[in-house]
Amino acid sequence: MIPVVLLAAALTTILPTTTMQLSCDGKYDDIVRDIHDVHWGEFLLELNPTSLRLSGSPFDGTYEINMASETELDSIKPGLSISLNRLSGHLGIAESDQVASRATRLLDADCRRATPLF
Repeated sequence: MIPVVLLAAALTTILPTTTMQLSCDGKYDDIVRDIHDVHWGEFLLELNPTSLRLSGSPFDGTYEINMASETELDSIKPGLSISLNRLSGHLGIAESDQVASRATRLLDADCRRATPLF
């Protein structure tokens, strides 16, 4: 029982404590449709203590953060992996076809704190 409590306490200190908005810019690949290196302009990543939400990207939605370390936050579920490097701001998303065991869509982006225009 003690290790579970310690793990929960460790995750609490690693996860973000407030909601933060990041502006991201990257490239998108859709392997199934044979679309590669498409520039995907600004999209929003909203990061809060338990989840991350994407808006304006091919992967719009809210995803639970289920792995966290001092350098990385991850949302991993069958068929989809999202990883945000906390030091560099690099965001990587990979969607895969579990039957064929291959990636089908990828998004590779760099994120930074979003600043409002006014």
